[in-house]
Amino acid sequence: MFSSKDIYTRMCHQSDVVYKMTDEERLKLQAHLRKMYKDIEAVCEKHGITMMIGGGNMLGQVRHGGFIPWDDDMDLYMPRKDYERFMRECYKDLPPHYQVYSPISENGPLIGFGKVIDSKTTFLFPGQDEYSKGGGIFIDILPLENIDPANHFNKFRKILTLGCIYLAGCVDQFDSKSDSYRKIMSGCREGKINYWIRQIIGFFASVVSYSKWMKWEDKIVQCNKETDWFIRPMGTYDWSPQPKSAYLPVKKGKFDDIEVHIVNNPELFLDINYGDWHKIPKPSERWEHFIMKIDFEKGIIGNGSQQ
Repeated sequence: MFSSKDIYTRMCHQSDVVYKMTDEERLKLQAHLRKMYKDIEAVCEKHGITMMIGGGNMLGQVRHGGFIPWDDDMDLYMPRKDYERFMRECYKDLPPHYQVYSPISENGPLIGFGKVIDSKTTFLFPGQDEYSKGGGIFIDILPLENIDPANHFNKFRKILTLGCIYLAGCVDQFDSKSDSYRKIMSGCREGKINYWIRQIIGFFASVVSYSKWMKWEDKIVQCNKETDWFIRPMGTYDWSPQPKSAYLPVKKGKFDDIEVHIVNNPELFLDINYGDWHKIPKPSERWEHFIMKIDFEKGIIGNGSQQ
């Protein structure tokens, strides 16, 4: 009832602050993401970094031969050691208009995992404006973490991780003081309650910075022991052990008009993560982002653009 994401999504359908992209905008965005992917892939291949498409992109690759038609983002996975190398150093070989954010990168985090952002573009969501950091078209990069299924502290680590994420979100909401987000959440009674509860918690939790909460989360999810299992605790917050053989070694596959790195066993990956993935969801069940602005030619001041 009081899930921020559920309330936010429902209120976006009723709001005049945000809109859904047109089909033309979405196709142009997908093409731009494919170009960004190839730039990231070139750096990874240069440095021997393992990476692969994941999430809904992997579902789209198998079921649709590329992007899911209504999809508007791209996720990449990297095993933790490769993620560390890319985020700390190798990203510097990307073209200069790309900005990289993560809890372990020089720019710090925008969220609990990595983001590669094209600063020559504009892509704004509620809570962002012309002066926001990271307000451009982006690709998310998420670490694949080792996990020992027999470790009894896993549940405790999961609770700590989710606590850090929640408190970081409250602090971010409190610090941003976004009028657009407040208007969206105020569209219903439970939205108002949710908003003000998070404001109060954010006020007290802000004695610790948003960046520090995200860095703590990044530390908690790590497991230095090499195992035969991965978890994806960022993004989906999924702590269910999955066999590494579903992911590694990576291989190549066609994705629309390009070739990409994909997981080793796509069907097993999809069975684990999506269940009945062959079924096409009804339009009312499809996840789409609501945005405030998209521009493929012009960046914002927050990204360092003077255009």
